Amino acid sequence: MTLAQVLVDRSRLTLIDAAKVTWADDELLGYLNAGIAQACGTLLDIYVKAQMTNLVAGVRQTLPAGGLVLIDIPRNGAGGAVQQAQSSEFGRTTENWAAAAASANVGYFFFDPRNPASFLVSPPATAGASVELVFGAVPDPIALGAQVPISPAFDTALWAYTNALAYAKSTKRQDLTKTNAFLGLYNGVLDTWKKGRATTVKPPDAKGVF
Repeated sequence: MTLAQVLVDRSRLTLIDAAKVTWADDELLGYLNAGIAQACGTLLDIYVKAQMTNLVAGVRQTLPAGGLVLIDIPRNGAGGAVQQAQSSEFGRTTENWAAAAASANVGYFFFDPRNPASFLVSPPATAGASVELVFGAVPDPIALGAQVPISPAFDTALWAYTNALAYAKSTKRQDLTKTNAFLGLYNGVLDTWKKGRATTVKPPDAKGVF
């Protein structure tokens, strides 16, 4: 992983501001963190977390703060496997599944890609039941000495995004032409990544969504 300071220094060379007259390190770091957040919000699975999470009582659940898209629920806190199912298919054989007795031993989950931060579980969870969630998220802002939490494959895009916001700064050095050019580079990298993913990763099956 790349250190944030490395990308900030790289942008500073492009901006020709070695003396930090126009852009302080903290300012460029803020732009970098904004670029990371934007990339994670556009490509929902480039920063993935896996953690045991307590569920609320009932059927409908949501991802923890910062969660963007559910990827998988491999197991529950009782040690059992959890399987993904289609709600319409499941409902044909278990019509009243949402009214079943609550349990800590969740065995199934249902996911709608149109509502990616929400999911349903069966049987309904008891308060305090837990599962291991694997989900795409937005990382917390990082410090200059910290590693960028997404792949170095995005270093060029993040450098471009930092430059774009820097050139948009309302000073005598504002240059919106360069801002647009660097934003184009940033979006181009993300679009290329998205197209590559589309050819290698099958999207979630939207049949039987809730």
